[in-house]
Amino acid sequence: MNSSLTSEELEFYKQIVCVHKAPHSTQTPAQAARRVWTYKRFATYDEVVQDHLSGKQSIAKTPTFYPWLANIDIDNPKTQEKAVFDKLDELQIRSDQILCVTTPRYRSNGNFRIYFKLELKGQPTTAGLQNVVLKRHFPRVEYNPRPGVSDRLLWGFDSEIIDLHSKQCIVKKLPEKMDALKNLRPVEIDELPFVAKLPTPAVIDPKNLNPKGEFLRDARELYEFGLQRGGWQRHDAQHHVIFLLWKTGNYSSEEAAEETKKWIRAKHNGLSDSVNAQDWQRIDNAIDRQIKKTFALVANVLPDAPHNRIVKATRADVLMAAKFAPGDAVKQKQFFNLIKLIRPRFHWQWISVRCDHWRGKIASKDTWKDFKKELLERGLMIEDKHYVAGSQSRKYQFNFKLDDGATLEDLAGRNIGNYEEAVCAAFKNGHEIKTVTSINERTVRRYLEKAKK
Repeated sequence: MNSSLTSEELEFYKQIVCVHKAPHSTQTPAQAARRVWTYKRFATYDEVVQDHLSGKQSIAKTPTFYPWLANIDIDNPKTQEKAVFDKLDELQIRSDQILCVTTPRYRSNGNFRIYFKLELKGQPTTAGLQNVVLKRHFPRVEYNPRPGVSDRLLWGFDSEIIDLHSKQCIVKKLPEKMDALKNLRPVEIDELPFVAKLPTPAVIDPKNLNPKGEFLRDARELYEFGLQRGGWQRHDAQHHVIFLLWKTGNYSSEEAAEETKKWIRAKHNGLSDSVNAQDWQRIDNAIDRQIKKTFALVANVLPDAPHNRIVKATRADVLMAAKFAPGDAVKQKQFFNLIKLIRPRFHWQWISVRCDHWRGKIASKDTWKDFKKELLERGLMIEDKHYVAGSQSRKYQFNFKLDDGATLEDLAGRNIGNYEEAVCAAFKNGHEIKTVTSINERTVRRYLEKAKK
């Protein structure tokens, strides 16, 4: 059907369409007519990928943490095509940044997909961020990636390039399709308009310190993308950002003030008269007043979990855990859990760790006190002596260094979630695991069996 790929082209394809050794679904041309998929628990090996590229079947799977491609699925061209292309023009996305490709229902209904590559400051972006951007700009069509949702991979059967000018399907050989992907220019998220609709003025209700929906959504968008309009928005946006830092970041009032001042200087986007007049004293004074008012309202309320972001684990983390307690799998796991929890804010001098995290996410309700005691006695951790119960989580200073490195990923390309998987991903085989960690052979076998599931 199509010319086969070289080994280098095959590896490139597996990288860009996120083919990892993970469960997936397959669909033959006959099944496509009935819209039926067959779920496969075994890994996606090269033979399965070759069958996909040769047109024998198509593969669908969930996205990895950093997908290379995003797409918009036009399954109703009569009502969706013009609106989508008008939006692409509005966003100033050029023809060399998109790739239109047919789907199995193209011949009967004209269905096709628009592929593009989303980046942030020249770097790959997470599936979650891509999902937020696509949902904001294309809310009425199906789009991918969506975290946890399977999607048909590119270049299966009935997957051909559509010429943007003639709107005709062009049958090309696989190497030519690979070249089209390699020449696809990225779409920079920072250059897309990302307008957040805010109430004016933003007011925090002391009776409702757990706002959901639009308030926190707008706060996150403002924190990420900065001001989007002039007028009162700077004042409103600062309220949102301050509350977000307290609510989801567990910032102290001093830390929130410093971060908010850094934020407005970096992300004002030229949309504030005070900023344009370089009246920083007035802006800083306003932030200090907002900080005082906000933290007076939340003084007796605990914020959300301080570490609610997806974080990475590295091989150096596993080695550090093994060195902390050679031969003791339980303590190694506790130390690894601690590292994962504090890594997002490890650059801070003092880090808040909630009590329920000590006895839940790090250790158990029976072992957490002994683990904390050992950290203190070995000088690896210092406890804040100025803690006031009920005001904020207790803070700690950690006296060890975290080395950075490549993120350990599971077979599905997602960040490692537990110590057992991390150990198996960090070392080549059971013998190396046993040698480095000094844990017994039975535990090593259990780790390996769990990692295969």
